[in-house]
Amino acid sequence: MPGGLQVLNDQAVIQIDGTFQNLCLVAKGTISTTTGNQSPYPWARFARIDYPVAGRQPIIAFHTQGWACYLVDDSGFKVFGMPGSGASKDPLVVEYFIFDLPQYAQAFGDVGLQVWSEQGVEVFHSKNRYMRVVGAYSVNIAYDTTYTGSVPGGIKLAVALGVQSVGYLSERIGTNAQMGLAVRMWQGQCQTPAAGGSYLISNRLITAFAGPGLGSNQGSVGAYNNGLVLDVTGY
Repeated sequence: MPGGLQVLNDQAVIQIDGTFQNLCLVAKGTISTTTGNQSPYPWARFARIDYPVAGRQPIIAFHTQGWACYLVDDSGFKVFGMPGSGASKDPLVVEYFIFDLPQYAQAFGDVGLQVWSEQGVEVFHSKNRYMRVVGAYSVNIAYDTTYTGSVPGGIKLAVALGVQSVGYLSERIGTNAQMGLAVRMWQGQCQTPAAGGSYLISNRLITAFAGPGLGSNQGSVGAYNNGLVLDVTGY
């Protein structure tokens, strides 16, 4: 940007100017999942988050002590997963944060620092809660189910899942030992960092189901599980 207001950090890198773009917190809450016996993953816990996804591009992030991922449709998110305790009747408690375009954020009024582009479009408002990315991860579940990273200590983290993996294992199943295909969905958990600021992304099996298949070798489809790690302190 050749002119106008510019906000720089201590390394003289521009943080905010007329080209600034970021998503804002538009919704948050806590859900407690029900027991299983819902399709397509009968062994998982489920909960529904209503949000007008159609025509928008929201990102949802989870803060939980269990393992969670989601399915999405035009009217919201279907969260499913397993509690950290692993007990069959325990609920999965998930704190969620939805980020979307600034025009869908809560109206805070005209008080505070505001930055407009040359076209008169508001690109920054100091009272918006923008998405703060502090890390990213990619795990190949065929070889490893965890990822360790580091962030400043004492902050609250949430995981915005990207690719959610599906694994498979061809094996002989059933009374006639026919070749079958066992499919495993994986879910992610991010443990809140300790005083040292390290965090652990871990994945575990949600459920497995079998059906007729071909082949005889173990393998995976979409083995990579990736996403963003967000700082949601104070959100």
